[in-house]
Amino acid sequence: MRSLIVVGLIFAVALAAGTAHAATPTEIACTSYKNALAGETNAGKRAVMLHSLPSGCEVKTQSVLKVNKAVPRTTRETTLSEANNANGAGNLEFGMKDYLQASRDYREAAIAGNAFAQYNLGSLYLHGQGVSQDYGQAIAWFEKAAAQGEADAENSLGSMYSHGVGVAQDYGQSVAWFEKAAAQGNADGENNLGSMYQYGWGVAQNYTQAVTWYEKSAAQGNGDGQNSLAFVYHNGLGVERDYGQAFAWYQKAAAQGNATAECNLGLIYERGWGVAVDIGQARIWMEKAAENGSSSCKTLLTQLPQ
Repeated sequence: MRSLIVVGLIFAVALAAGTAHAATPTEIACTSYKNALAGETNAGKRAVMLHSLPSGCEVKTQSVLKVNKAVPRTTRETTLSEANNANGAGNLEFGMKDYLQASRDYREAAIAGNAFAQYNLGSLYLHGQGVSQDYGQAIAWFEKAAAQGEADAENSLGSMYSHGVGVAQDYGQSVAWFEKAAAQGNADGENNLGSMYQYGWGVAQNYTQAVTWYEKSAAQGNGDGQNSLAFVYHNGLGVERDYGQAFAWYQKAAAQGNATAECNLGLIYERGWGVAVDIGQARIWMEKAAENGSSSCKTLLTQLPQ
């Protein structure tokens, strides 16, 4: 059967060389759609089009979207509505991993003052996606977004000051930005503020405060917050040591693919903390963590009993 399929394919190609191929309705629709998408320079319309792909039609934006060669808009010419549309198009293109086009749309919206786009553009500069990695540019755009109260930007600034990325390490600045983000209910900011209290970075060490912020973050389903809350229960920091609670929160975080929680679950099964020792389960969770980028769990895996 395999040889018959190959022969049939070769025969079909030979016919196509001399006979026009009758396009299917789906192929016609896709071709028409791709041509229209390639010629569309309005970010808002492109966003709508990317949301409405014909059934059976896959589009890789990097292969069909043209660079906008129209005269660049000035800040005054880009309306708030257009900026929102440009940011939305950038989100879609980012999801399709077309980082270059996403950076163009984010930049258009960011220059016009869209806070979400300013944060998104800063993130691209931070990670070097669609633009050359530039921590200075990342900070500049995060600051613009944070000045408008964008909570993710506030949290990102806190992280950069905490780690000294693009700026001199400054725990005081880090705490200040995390507090701003956490005050708005930003789950990452809440978890990060909890960490500052746990380790006494930029504030007096206070386990009770750490637990409070971890609980807020975990309650929102944040995987890092859930892992942090599990850790304090595991070690009795600010709460009574409770392996059952630790196990439950590690499980919640691991179910979201949190590599640190996966590794911690592996350790729990290996050491028998609150559960029966189970090397098989320990290996399963450590392997998941290693696959998700945990270098420490890769080392721990080599030390597991066979």
